[in-house]
Amino acid sequence: TIYPQNSHYAIKIESQNGKSVVFSRDWNELVEDDEQSIKLPFFSSVYWLDSELFLIKNFPLGNGEKATIYVSLENITEFIQVLAIVLFSVSLIASIMGIILIVMKTRQNTQPINRLTKAIQQIDYRKQLDSGVVITDETLEITNLGESFNQLLKELGNYIENEKMFVANASHELRTPITAIQGNVKLLKRRGEEHPELRATTINAISEEADRINKLINQLLNLTRMEHVEVFKEECNFSKLVLDTIALYWQEEKVRLETKIGENVFLKGNQDQLRQLVIILMDNAVRYTEEGVITVTLYQQFDSIHFQVADTGIGIAEEEHENIFKRFYRVDKARSRVTGGTGLGLSMAKEIIELHGGLITVESKLGKGTVFQMIFPK
Repeated sequence: TIYPQNSHYAIKIESQNGKSVVFSRDWNELVEDDEQSIKLPFFSSVYWLDSELFLIKNFPLGNGEKATIYVSLENITEFIQVLAIVLFSVSLIASIMGIILIVMKTRQNTQPINRLTKAIQQIDYRKQLDSGVVITDETLEITNLGESFNQLLKELGNYIENEKMFVANASHELRTPITAIQGNVKLLKRRGEEHPELRATTINAISEEADRINKLINQLLNLTRMEHVEVFKEECNFSKLVLDTIALYWQEEKVRLETKIGENVFLKGNQDQLRQLVIILMDNAVRYTEEGVITVTLYQQFDSIHFQVADTGIGIAEEEHENIFKRFYRVDKARSRVTGGTGLGLSMAKEIIELHGGLITVESKLGKGTVFQMIFPK
Protein backbone atom coordinates (compact mmCIF):
# COMPACT_ATOMS: atom_id res chain seq x y z
CA THR A 1 0.00 0.00 0.00
CA ILE A 2 2.78 2.42 0.99
CA TYR A 3 5.33 1.51 -1.67
CA PRO A 4 4.54 0.50 -5.25
CA GLN A 5 6.07 -2.62 -6.66
CA ASN A 6 9.71 -1.80 -7.25
CA SER A 7 12.76 -3.93 -7.18
CA HIS A 8 14.63 -1.23 -5.23
CA TYR A 9 12.40 -1.43 -2.19
CA ALA A 10 11.71 -4.15 0.37
CA ILE A 11 9.58 -4.23 3.52
CA LYS A 12 9.70 -6.53 6.54
CA ILE A 13 7.24 -6.57 9.45
CA GLU A 14 8.22 -8.17 12.77
CA SER A 15 5.90 -9.32 15.52
CA GLN A 16 6.15 -8.38 19.19
CA ASN A 17 8.58 -11.24 19.90
CA GLY A 18 10.85 -10.16 17.05
CA LYS A 19 9.77 -12.85 14.61
CA SER A 20 9.43 -11.86 10.99
CA VAL A 21 5.83 -12.30 9.87
CA VAL A 22 5.53 -10.42 6.58
CA PHE A 23 7.93 -9.84 3.68
CA SER A 24 7.41 -7.85 0.54
CA ARG A 25 7.48 -9.70 -2.75
CA ASP A 26 10.90 -8.26 -3.63
CA TRP A 27 12.55 -9.20 -0.37
CA ASN A 28 14.59 -12.12 -1.69
CA GLU A 29 15.73 -10.15 -4.73
CA LEU A 30 17.17 -7.38 -2.56
CA VAL A 31 17.94 -8.79 0.88
CA GLU A 32 19.47 -12.17 1.53
CA ASP A 33 20.36 -11.88 5.23
CA ASP A 34 19.52 -8.60 6.95
CA GLU A 35 21.39 -9.72 10.06
CA GLN A 36 24.69 -9.10 8.17
CA SER A 37 24.03 -5.36 7.70
CA ILE A 38 26.91 -3.04 8.71
CA LYS A 39 26.17 0.56 9.67
CA LEU A 40 28.35 3.09 7.93
CA PRO A 41 30.03 5.75 10.07
CA PHE A 42 28.88 9.38 9.76
CA PHE A 43 25.48 8.26 8.40
CA SER A 44 22.45 7.73 10.63
CA SER A 45 20.52 5.19 8.48
CA VAL A 46 22.89 3.93 5.76
CA TYR A 47 24.10 0.30 5.94
CA TRP A 48 26.29 -2.00 3.90
CA LEU A 49 24.36 -5.15 3.16
CA ASP A 50 24.88 -7.90 0.57
CA SER A 51 27.54 -5.87 -1.24
CA GLU A 52 25.16 -2.94 -1.64
CA LEU A 53 24.28 0.24 0.17
CA PHE A 54 20.86 0.39 1.79
CA LEU A 55 18.85 3.02 3.59
CA ILE A 56 17.19 1.14 6.47
CA LYS A 57 14.40 2.72 8.56
CA ASN A 58 12.30 1.25 11.40
CA PHE A 59 8.71 2.32 12.13
CA PRO A 60 6.57 1.14 15.11
CA LEU A 61 3.16 -0.19 14.09
CA GLY A 62 1.53 -0.63 17.54
CA ASN A 63 1.06 -3.74 19.69
CA GLY A 64 4.86 -4.14 19.77
CA GLU A 65 5.06 -4.75 16.06
CA LYS A 66 7.40 -2.78 13.79
CA ALA A 67 8.04 -2.38 10.11
CA THR A 68 11.50 -2.14 8.58
CA ILE A 69 11.92 -0.53 5.16
CA TYR A 70 14.96 -1.33 3.02
CA VAL A 71 15.73 1.09 0.19
CA SER A 72 18.50 0.11 -2.21
CA LEU A 73 20.87 2.96 -3.05
CA GLU A 74 22.20 1.25 -6.16
CA ASN A 75 20.82 3.85 -8.56
CA ILE A 76 21.99 6.70 -6.37
CA THR A 77 25.42 5.07 -6.06
CA GLU A 78 25.67 4.74 -9.83
CA PHE A 79 24.59 8.35 -10.19
CA ILE A 80 27.18 9.47 -7.64
CA GLN A 81 29.87 7.47 -9.43
CA VAL A 82 28.95 9.03 -12.77
CA LEU A 83 28.78 12.47 -11.12
CA ALA A 84 32.17 11.90 -9.48
CA ILE A 85 33.69 10.91 -12.83
CA VAL A 86 32.16 13.96 -14.50
CA LEU A 87 33.30 16.28 -11.70
CA PHE A 88 36.80 14.79 -11.74
CA SER A 89 37.02 15.15 -15.51
CA VAL A 90 35.75 18.72 -15.42
CA SER A 91 38.12 19.56 -12.55
CA LEU A 92 41.05 17.98 -14.39
CA ILE A 93 40.27 19.87 -17.59
CA ALA A 94 39.72 23.11 -15.65
CA SER A 95 42.99 22.60 -13.75
CA ILE A 96 44.93 21.98 -16.97
CA MET A 97 43.38 25.02 -18.61
CA GLY A 98 43.97 27.07 -15.43
CA ILE A 99 47.62 26.04 -15.31
CA ILE A 100 48.05 26.95 -18.98
CA LEU A 101 46.37 30.32 -18.45
CA ILE A 102 48.41 30.99 -15.30
CA VAL A 103 51.66 30.15 -17.11
CA MET A 104 50.73 32.38 -20.04
CA LYS A 105 49.63 35.23 -17.77
CA THR A 106 52.72 34.85 -15.60
CA ARG A 107 54.96 35.01 -18.65
CA GLN A 108 53.08 38.04 -19.87
CA ASN A 109 53.40 39.76 -16.49
CA THR A 110 57.05 38.84 -15.98
CA GLN A 111 58.22 39.95 -19.43
CA PRO A 112 58.55 43.61 -18.36
CA ILE A 113 60.44 42.51 -15.24
CA ASN A 114 62.71 40.29 -17.33
CA ARG A 115 63.36 43.15 -19.75
CA LEU A 116 64.15 45.48 -16.84
CA THR A 117 66.39 42.85 -15.25
CA LYS A 118 68.24 42.31 -18.54
CA ALA A 119 68.70 46.06 -18.96
CA ILE A 120 70.04 46.32 -15.40
CA GLN A 121 72.46 43.43 -15.98
CA GLN A 122 73.81 45.13 -19.12
CA ILE A 123 74.65 48.35 -17.31
CA ASP A 124 78.34 49.11 -16.92
CA TYR A 125 78.38 50.45 -13.38
CA ARG A 126 81.71 52.15 -14.00
CA LYS A 127 80.36 54.27 -16.89
CA GLN A 128 76.54 54.35 -16.93
CA LEU A 129 75.54 55.36 -13.41
CA ASP A 130 74.12 58.63 -14.67
CA SER A 131 72.21 57.23 -17.66
CA GLY A 132 70.36 54.41 -15.88
CA VAL A 133 67.94 52.09 -17.70
CA VAL A 134 65.58 53.04 -20.52
CA ILE A 135 61.95 52.62 -19.44
CA THR A 136 59.52 51.78 -22.27
CA ASP A 137 55.70 51.92 -22.08
CA GLU A 138 55.23 49.40 -19.29
CA THR A 139 52.77 49.01 -16.46
CA LEU A 140 52.70 51.64 -13.75
CA GLU A 141 54.40 49.33 -11.25
CA ILE A 142 57.28 48.50 -13.61
CA THR A 143 57.66 52.16 -14.53
CA ASN A 144 57.85 53.13 -10.85
CA LEU A 145 60.37 50.35 -10.23
CA GLY A 146 62.54 51.51 -13.13
CA GLU A 147 62.39 55.14 -12.02
CA SER A 148 63.28 54.16 -8.46
CA PHE A 149 66.24 52.15 -9.76
CA ASN A 150 67.41 55.08 -11.90
CA GLN A 151 67.13 57.37 -8.88
CA LEU A 152 69.16 54.89 -6.85
CA LEU A 153 71.80 54.76 -9.59
CA LYS A 154 71.94 58.53 -9.68
CA GLU A 155 72.41 58.78 -5.92
CA LEU A 156 75.01 56.02 -6.04
CA GLY A 157 76.84 57.88 -8.80
CA ASN A 158 76.78 61.09 -6.78
CA TYR A 159 78.06 59.21 -3.75
CA ILE A 160 80.90 57.65 -5.73
CA GLU A 161 81.81 61.00 -7.26
CA ASN A 162 81.80 62.61 -3.82
CA GLU A 163 84.00 59.84 -2.49
CA LYS A 164 86.41 60.23 -5.40
CA MET A 165 86.50 63.98 -4.87
CA PHE A 166 86.95 63.46 -1.15
CA VAL A 167 89.91 61.11 -1.64
CA ALA A 168 91.46 63.43 -4.26
CA ASN A 169 91.03 66.50 -2.05
CA ALA A 170 92.29 64.68 1.04
CA SER A 171 95.34 63.49 -0.89
CA HIS A 172 95.97 67.01 -2.15
CA GLU A 173 95.54 68.56 1.29
CA LEU A 174 97.93 66.04 2.83
CA ARG A 175 100.41 66.28 0.00
CA THR A 176 100.80 70.05 0.36
CA PRO A 177 102.09 70.13 3.98
CA ILE A 178 104.14 66.98 3.41
CA THR A 179 105.80 68.66 0.42
CA ALA A 180 106.49 71.71 2.57
CA ILE A 181 108.01 69.54 5.31
CA GLN A 182 110.19 67.68 2.80
CA GLY A 183 111.34 70.98 1.31
CA ASN A 184 112.30 72.37 4.71
CA VAL A 185 114.07 69.16 5.68
CA LYS A 186 116.11 69.29 2.45
CA LEU A 187 116.90 72.93 3.17
CA LEU A 188 118.13 72.01 6.64
CA LYS A 189 120.28 69.22 5.26
CA ARG A 190 121.78 71.41 2.55
CA ARG A 191 122.28 74.70 4.37
CA GLY A 192 121.56 74.05 8.04
CA GLU A 193 125.18 73.69 9.13
CA GLU A 194 126.40 76.71 7.17
CA HIS A 195 123.47 78.95 8.15
CA PRO A 196 122.38 78.19 11.72
CA GLU A 197 119.93 81.09 11.61
CA LEU A 198 117.78 79.06 9.19
CA ARG A 199 117.19 76.31 11.72
CA ALA A 200 114.64 78.11 13.88
CA THR A 201 112.63 79.36 10.89
CA THR A 202 112.71 75.99 9.17
CA ILE A 203 111.81 74.05 12.31
CA ASN A 204 108.90 76.41 12.98
CA ALA A 205 107.67 75.89 9.42
CA ILE A 206 107.93 72.10 9.81
CA SER A 207 106.06 72.29 13.12
CA GLU A 208 103.27 74.37 11.58
CA GLU A 209 102.85 71.96 8.68
CA ALA A 210 102.89 68.96 11.07
CA ASP A 211 100.18 70.65 13.14
CA ARG A 212 98.25 71.21 9.95
CA ILE A 213 98.47 67.51 9.04
CA ASN A 214 97.47 66.51 12.57
CA LYS A 215 94.46 68.83 12.47
CA LEU A 216 93.40 67.52 9.06
CA ILE A 217 93.69 63.88 10.15
CA ASN A 218 91.69 64.53 13.31
CA GLN A 219 88.95 66.22 11.31
CA LEU A 220 88.83 63.33 8.83
CA LEU A 221 88.57 60.84 11.69
CA ASN A 222 85.80 62.88 13.30
CA LEU A 223 83.87 62.95 10.02
CA THR A 224 84.20 59.18 9.68
CA ARG A 225 83.05 58.59 13.25
CA MET A 226 80.01 60.80 12.77
CA GLU A 227 78.99 58.81 9.68
CA HIS A 228 79.42 55.32 11.13
CA VAL A 229 79.14 55.53 14.94
CA GLU A 230 75.97 56.05 16.94
CA VAL A 231 76.65 59.02 19.22
CA PHE A 232 75.55 59.17 22.85
CA LYS A 233 73.05 61.94 23.54
CA GLU A 234 71.87 63.37 26.83
CA GLU A 235 69.95 66.39 28.06
CA CYS A 236 72.46 69.23 28.46
CA ASN A 237 72.37 72.92 29.26
CA PHE A 238 73.21 74.33 25.84
CA SER A 239 73.41 77.89 27.20
CA LYS A 240 76.15 76.96 29.66
CA LEU A 241 77.96 74.83 27.06
CA VAL A 242 78.09 77.75 24.58
CA LEU A 243 79.30 80.25 27.19
CA ASP A 244 81.93 77.89 28.62
CA THR A 245 83.23 77.03 25.15
CA ILE A 246 83.51 80.69 24.14
CA ALA A 247 85.24 81.54 27.45
CA LEU A 248 87.88 78.87 26.81
CA TYR A 249 88.28 79.59 23.12
CA TRP A 250 88.07 83.37 22.84
CA GLN A 251 91.49 85.05 22.61
CA GLU A 252 90.85 87.64 19.91
CA GLU A 253 91.65 91.26 20.66
CA LYS A 254 90.88 93.02 17.36
CA VAL A 255 87.31 91.72 17.09
CA ARG A 256 84.60 92.54 19.60
CA LEU A 257 82.40 89.72 20.87
CA GLU A 258 78.74 90.11 21.77
CA THR A 259 76.65 87.33 23.28
CA LYS A 260 72.88 87.10 23.53
CA ILE A 261 72.51 83.79 25.29
CA GLY A 262 69.14 82.85 26.78
CA GLU A 263 69.33 81.23 30.22
CA ASN A 264 68.87 77.50 30.71
CA VAL A 265 68.20 76.51 27.12
CA PHE A 266 68.32 72.71 27.24
CA LEU A 267 69.02 70.45 24.27
CA LYS A 268 69.34 66.69 24.00
CA GLY A 269 72.61 65.99 22.24
CA ASN A 270 76.24 64.95 22.42
CA GLN A 271 78.15 67.57 24.41
CA ASP A 272 81.50 66.90 22.70
CA GLN A 273 79.98 67.37 19.25
CA LEU A 274 78.01 70.46 20.27
CA ARG A 275 81.16 71.98 21.77
CA GLN A 276 83.00 71.21 18.53
CA LEU A 277 80.18 72.88 16.59
CA VAL A 278 80.57 76.10 18.58
CA ILE A 279 84.36 76.06 18.09
CA ILE A 280 84.02 75.51 14.31
CA LEU A 281 81.60 78.40 13.86
CA MET A 282 83.59 80.73 16.11
CA ASP A 283 86.84 79.81 14.38
CA ASN A 284 85.26 80.41 10.98
CA ALA A 285 83.91 83.81 12.09
CA VAL A 286 87.27 84.92 13.54
CA ARG A 287 89.23 83.71 10.51
CA TYR A 288 87.26 85.87 8.09
CA THR A 289 86.68 88.91 10.33
CA GLU A 290 89.71 91.15 10.68
CA GLU A 291 87.84 93.94 12.43
CA GLY A 292 84.28 94.32 13.62
CA VAL A 293 81.85 92.37 15.75
CA ILE A 294 80.99 88.70 16.18
CA THR A 295 77.57 88.10 17.71
CA VAL A 296 76.50 84.77 19.23
CA THR A 297 72.77 84.36 19.87
CA LEU A 298 70.88 81.49 21.53
CA TYR A 299 67.20 81.34 22.45
CA GLN A 300 64.24 78.99 22.55
CA GLN A 301 61.07 79.73 20.61
CA PHE A 302 58.15 77.35 21.15
CA ASP A 303 59.51 73.84 20.40
CA SER A 304 62.64 75.03 18.56
CA ILE A 305 66.09 76.12 19.71
CA HIS A 306 67.72 78.85 17.63
CA PHE A 307 71.51 79.22 17.61
CA GLN A 308 73.13 81.94 15.53
CA VAL A 309 76.70 83.08 14.86
CA ALA A 310 76.99 86.38 12.93
CA ASP A 311 80.07 88.34 11.90
CA THR A 312 80.89 91.53 10.04
CA GLY A 313 83.70 89.96 8.02
CA ILE A 314 84.44 89.63 4.34
CA GLY A 315 81.22 87.73 3.57
CA ILE A 316 80.46 85.04 1.02
CA ALA A 317 79.23 85.52 -2.53
CA GLU A 318 75.67 84.29 -3.06
CA GLU A 319 76.69 81.77 -5.73
CA GLU A 320 79.02 80.14 -3.19
CA HIS A 321 76.37 79.50 -0.52
CA GLU A 322 75.43 76.01 -1.66
CA ASN A 323 79.07 74.91 -1.90
CA ILE A 324 80.48 76.03 1.44
CA PHE A 325 79.26 72.88 3.24
CA LYS A 326 81.07 70.56 0.84
CA ARG A 327 84.19 68.87 2.11
CA PHE A 328 87.44 70.68 1.35
CA TYR A 329 85.59 73.51 -0.37
CA ARG A 330 87.02 76.94 0.43
CA VAL A 331 85.75 80.24 -0.88
CA ASP A 332 89.12 81.99 -0.68
CA LYS A 333 91.66 79.19 -1.09
CA ALA A 334 94.71 81.41 -0.79
CA ARG A 335 93.45 83.11 2.36
CA SER A 336 92.32 79.81 3.87
CA ARG A 337 95.74 78.29 3.44
CA VAL A 338 97.37 81.29 5.10
CA THR A 339 94.93 81.21 8.03
CA GLY A 340 95.23 77.44 8.43
CA GLY A 341 91.84 76.38 7.12
CA THR A 342 91.29 72.85 5.80
CA GLY A 343 87.86 73.22 4.21
CA LEU A 344 86.32 70.61 6.52
CA GLY A 345 84.96 72.82 9.30
CA LEU A 346 81.57 73.74 7.87
CA SER A 347 81.13 70.23 6.49
CA MET A 348 81.65 68.85 10.00
CA ALA A 349 79.32 71.48 11.42
CA LYS A 350 76.54 70.43 9.06
CA GLU A 351 77.08 66.75 9.93
CA ILE A 352 76.79 67.54 13.66
CA ILE A 353 73.64 69.61 13.14
CA GLU A 354 71.96 66.90 11.06
CA LEU A 355 72.89 64.24 13.62
CA HIS A 356 70.96 66.33 16.15
CA GLY A 357 67.93 66.63 13.87
CA GLY A 358 68.57 70.29 13.05
CA LEU A 359 69.18 72.37 9.96
CA ILE A 360 71.56 75.19 9.09
CA THR A 361 71.13 78.16 6.75
CA VAL A 362 73.50 80.91 5.72
CA GLU A 363 72.89 84.55 4.86
CA SER A 364 75.84 86.50 3.53
CA LYS A 365 76.96 89.16 1.08
CA LEU A 366 80.45 90.14 0.05
CA GLY A 367 81.82 92.80 2.35
CA LYS A 368 78.72 92.71 4.58
CA GLY A 369 79.43 89.74 6.85
CA THR A 370 77.90 86.33 7.34
CA VAL A 371 75.12 84.90 9.52
CA PHE A 372 74.89 81.16 10.23
CA GLN A 373 71.43 80.30 11.59
CA MET A 374 70.81 76.86 13.16
CA ILE A 375 67.49 75.46 14.35
CA PHE A 376 67.28 72.38 16.59
CA PRO A 377 64.13 70.56 17.74
CA LYS A 378 63.51 70.85 21.48
